[in-house]
Amino acid sequence: AGDLITLYLGEQRFDYRVSQTEVVDSSDVDYVNSREAENMLLLQTCWPPGTSWKRIFVQALPISADEAAVLEAEAAPRSASPSSALIQ
Repeated sequence: AGDLITLYLGEQRFDYRVSQTEVVDSSDVDYVNSREAENMLLLQTCWPPGTSWKRIFVQALPISADEAAVLEAEAAPRSASPSSALIQ
């Protein structure tokens, strides 16, 4: 939880923060049907990958552009310090 998801629709950007993940049986349609009508992103895929045994759901809630910028900065790779450079 907490990961950033960014979607684009044309030029418009939509940012979401993962709030929950859950693995359910593939026959459990109540998981989707029980979601409250709210502004959220719900992603679904098979679990484990390549099987139809279960489903993993990732729920994400919208966030502001400012909050997304903070998350992006935190996730950006840090530049290597001189002491970690390869010495030949």
